[in-house]
Amino acid sequence: MKTHRFAAPVAAVIVGLVLPILFSGCASTEVRAARSGDIAGLEEYLAEGGEIDAQHRRGRTLLVEAAAAGRYDSVRFLLDRGANPRIADSRGRTALMHAAAGGYTEVARELLAADAEVDASDRDGSTALMLAAETGGRGVVQLLLEAGATVDTRDNQHRSALARAVLAGRAEFVEPLVAAGADANEQDRQGKTLLMIAAERDHDVVLRELLAAGAETGLRAHDGSTAMYYAMRASAARPSGVTSSARSLLEAGATIPTDARSGGAVLFAAIENGNREVAYEMLYRGVDPRITNDAGETPLTAAVHRPEVLETLLERDLDPNVPNRRGETPLLAAVKGGHSESARTLLTAGANPRATDQNGVSALLWAAGGTDAELVRRLLLADAGIWDRDRHSNTVLHYAAESGSLEVIRVLLTAGADIGSTNGAGERPIEIALDHNRPSEIIEVLVSAGATPPDALE
Repeated sequence: MKTHRFAAPVAAVIVGLVLPILFSGCASTEVRAARSGDIAGLEEYLAEGGEIDAQHRRGRTLLVEAAAAGRYDSVRFLLDRGANPRIADSRGRTALMHAAAGGYTEVARELLAADAEVDASDRDGSTALMLAAETGGRGVVQLLLEAGATVDTRDNQHRSALARAVLAGRAEFVEPLVAAGADANEQDRQGKTLLMIAAERDHDVVLRELLAAGAETGLRAHDGSTAMYYAMRASAARPSGVTSSARSLLEAGATIPTDARSGGAVLFAAIENGNREVAYEMLYRGVDPRITNDAGETPLTAAVHRPEVLETLLERDLDPNVPNRRGETPLLAAVKGGHSESARTLLTAGANPRATDQNGVSALLWAAGGTDAELVRRLLLADAGIWDRDRHSNTVLHYAAESGSLEVIRVLLTAGADIGSTNGAGERPIEIALDHNRPSEIIEVLVSAGATPPDALE
């Protein structure tokens, strides 16, 4: 087979370009030596003329690599040979920052003794103290503080070392940082305090440390929120009970918010997530039971899909007939949503079965258009209007004939529904059933009850 005369040179070029890329992820011998504490390997590298402060992958020097791996032996060797502890990698992180992040106290001590810059920051504005407070150990945090690390420096997201510790749930760093001058009442750009952050995440041990350090429970963020609000929102997101942080704040004298914005948000969140304890607590504390959420729902109309929460709310003597913004009472909302259990609970609590929505449709009309014959019976026992009509003069039998539930039709006929009534278009229930191709059994029941088929009228 004939080979193209350019094939060999092209292949050589490809190999020369591709192989370095394929193997660029492999650490060099000297980097591996620094990471593993192979002093002989490091000595060999330097003896062969290797540059001690050369920057390898990601801009890391051998000292940075050794510090990031927590290799005290490599760090000590490289510093003795003159390695510069102030050179940063491509992220702007020095050897000290890596040692602090890893919690390598003795490595950090050697670097500080070699004049590493204690307050240097990386591209994110993080200092060694911030990194230590977030992922390091208490020893390295204390070492940095003793070395004069600044505690109130903020990173690019306006977070201090203490804020980073709180976000990471590192309770053990709260006391030493505050003792060194950190502000327990620090607020971010939105006015959110550290106590709020701890409450939101239910970092109860952190929260208690902050309280012991003087954090104030009554401070407000720019939107008016308090730490107690965040604690109760976190509680409301749970299926039951309140968070430990909420309990700790209550013990500290914090007040549960009851205003429409904060208290209402917690109440509706609790209802949505089925947390009956929080929902009850919010009403007990004074949240207005007639409040509506952004969707226009009242507490009871919002709770119809959570029967257990609905029962709890009714225990607070909420009026079962307060409508939402669409004019639906809780009973109507329950029937429309197919929540039969909630509908029965509301009827027991005194809900008005004859209330109608903005289109004049009552609970019985809606139920007649469904398949739950037992709910229809329950509504009739509660004195729902068997003669109810909507704005188009459709009766309960018109609704039942359209939906096609034979059992519901029988219940309505037994209760005395008018078989011959016409709607605004002059249609009778039997004509509705025929138009919707309902089964012959339904037609037979309607005829047996006295309905006249359309062809018999001709």
